[in-house]
Amino acid sequence: MENLYVNTAITIWENQVIRAENLFQKFTNEEWLSEICPGKNRVIYIIGHLIASADHISPIIGTGTAAYPELLDIFIKNPDKAISDLPPVEQLKKLWHKTNSRISVELKTLTNEDWLQKHKTVSIEDFAKEPHRNKLSILLNRTNHLTYHIGQLTLLKK
Repeated sequence: MENLYVNTAITIWENQVIRAENLFQKFTNEEWLSEICPGKNRVIYIIGHLIASADHISPIIGTGTAAYPELLDIFIKNPDKAISDLPPVEQLKKLWHKTNSRISVELKTLTNEDWLQKHKTVSIEDFAKEPHRNKLSILLNRTNHLTYHIGQLTLLKK
């Protein structure tokens, strides 16, 4: 039964990645620099933010290292427009695909037991008190995060 839960979580993640990818493909060159709403993040920032977030799943769940650690400063540690020199849209689209393809493979390397173990950013003591702070919770959290930003992007395309 646990296998069904894990497979369901991975499938939902992958489906949301596809939804986001399909949405990104619809944006015109001008829209990539558009704010979701006045004073908020631009589309180009959101894709970079989502790449950096997905890229850091690997070290948190222990399946590898982040391939693009430089994206943390640009898209996680700083708000949109704090750094003016962003990677080009075409490069970000390639990184989006490469990152999510890699993550999809890595997610399937963990056993059901692995998924219920602590992730790398929680202490042994805290995990003993809160066993829900496991690797599966990271995947569920990142899926919710991705879904949130899909909602923002969808508003711009209406």
